Amino acid sequence: MGISQDLYNKAKKLISGGTQLLSKRPEMFLPDLWPAYYKKAKGCEIWDLDGNKYIDASFMGIGACILGYADEDVDNAVKDAIDNGAMSTLNCPEEVELAELLCQIHPWADMVRYAKPRFFSSSKKLTVVSCPASSSVRCTAAPKSFFFCTML
Repeated sequence: MGISQDLYNKAKKLISGGTQLLSKRPEMFLPDLWPAYYKKAKGCEIWDLDGNKYIDASFMGIGACILGYADEDVDNAVKDAIDNGAMSTLNCPEEVELAELLCQIHPWADMVRYAKPRFFSSSKKLTVVSCPASSSVRCTAAPKSFFFCTML
């Protein structure tokens, strides 16, 4: 075994299932040999804790990662956002820019509504959020609305 597997064995004693995501359990792929942890990731390449280099032809994290890991443009934009303060009581202007872009991409939508899925246990509740609150209107759908859900 290597450093990665040793750390995974330790994790199994501390974390139920060994990882926070069941889809990242090493035994799903190659028990006792699949590297569980990485030191570096760039593009589609990953280096494990032992310094072995792999091409990630698996899940690319936990889903689509079309730009690959550690994309320079994305990383620089995130670093700039952090340097400028990643959160505030006020709204960030980028949400308007994103709304314009989403409406351009989806011409059927006149407006967007941002929502965090963890606050909504069903799509019905998410739809209700986008509807105007009125006792005279019973809203069952949100026509011409585009929902953009974040994972934060």
